[in-house]
Amino acid sequence: QKGLQSCVNGTWNDCVGDVEAFPEICGDLFDNDCDEQIDSEDDTCAHSNVTLLVEVEEEREIAVGDECTLDADCDSGTCMRGICVEEESIDTSSSSGLNTGEESESRFFSNGLSSEEKKSSVLWYVIPLFLFLLGGFFWYMQKKKKNISSVPEKKVASMPRTSLFSSRSPPVKQRKGIIDKELDTSFQESSRLFKK
Repeated sequence: QKGLQSCVNGTWNDCVGDVEAFPEICGDLFDNDCDEQIDSEDDTCAHSNVTLLVEVEEEREIAVGDECTLDADCDSGTCMRGICVEEESIDTSSSSGLNTGEESESRFFSNGLSSEEKKSSVLWYVIPLFLFLLGGFFWYMQKKKKNISSVPEKKVASMPRTSLFSSRSPPVKQRKGIIDKELDTSFQESSRLFKK
């Protein structure tokens, strides 16, 4: 069974609760066998393997440009030999207060960025893009509304309509010309002749 090692004020306490020594894993920069010696200090690890790993990690860190600082409350990781390490411990104790077993997991982040930092860096690209698209949408809607309102309405000149049920005035009599008068008199004479 693995032991538990806790971090208080930026330093690791002694490993407690171990049943059997866990074999040292060289190159992971942890004290796996709880002998208070980390890889390069441990006699079981070859010096060349550990040096190679540390040199590769340091080159990667220089390329990324991260600065690793000691974290006093151990909430986001600690700095071990220039490499940032994030610790996560899981407490699986029972409700009766008996300690049934505790595990701690360690994760290395080669680029030094946690998942929350990656999400926030993506937001710096997403938010301006969203605002740009939203502004473009409103600009398009305003332009469309302006184009519709700028088209002049066609005005049709029309005569006032009279209602169908309005009273009709009698037709205006025109002046009769000389020919019309003569025609009327001839009709009257002929009607008199035929009556006799």
